[in-house]
Amino acid sequence: MSLLDDPAALQELFDHLKLFEGDVPHFYFDSENLITIAIGELVDRRNVVLALRRAVAVTFAHAWHAHFLYAGASIATAAHVLADWDQVAALPLGSRSRAMCQSKCQCRLPTFAARKAIALRKVTTFYNALVATPRAFMAGYHAKIQMALVDTRYNPGIPMYESSGDIGRMWNALNPSHALYDPLHARDIFARIWRGVKSGSQRYQNRVSWRLARFDEGLAHGAATRTPVWQTH
Repeated sequence: MSLLDDPAALQELFDHLKLFEGDVPHFYFDSENLITIAIGELVDRRNVVLALRRAVAVTFAHAWHAHFLYAGASIATAAHVLADWDQVAALPLGSRSRAMCQSKCQCRLPTFAARKAIALRKVTTFYNALVATPRAFMAGYHAKIQMALVDTRYNPGIPMYESSGDIGRMWNALNPSHALYDPLHARDIFARIWRGVKSGSQRYQNRVSWRLARFDEGLAHGAATRTPVWQTH
């Protein structure tokens, strides 16, 4: 069963994301000074001019404004939501605390269902990228392994879909049609790659431990994937 078709696995992922990404009903600046909302939904772009950053906010506002309440009472318009984004974006460095951001916002995503809907769209996008050509074989893996890999897209630290180096070796080891297919070795490569990201951050390393635990659970549920095909002949 794929991650998207497994309600229990999705709930486990959302609980994890709420813990590590946060769950905030208004726009705020994350730890990297990028405007975010809900369960780690980035409504910003890195290292570009304001107009390009604002274009992301315009798209978001038009897609999701009906999920917001304006001034605690009425359904927000896209203009209301965008005005909040503008107010937060205008805050100078040093005045970007979550409390300050909250004071600038008149719109809220009042229910977890609304915030979860935004997160589900993001998870769906990440899942579809995970199982896209040339990695369609990933659709056959247990939802827990898919979950571990989808989570790396939220906070990757490195490019996810390289075809060389350790990333490429990991995908080859996960591919049942590849001569180097070996899911257990893929798990070891996965650990080596993401243990090396933000090695000085205990919080990030805790997140890696969560991913590895999910990977191990997936391997335990999918016994057939534990034997490399080249060892069966």
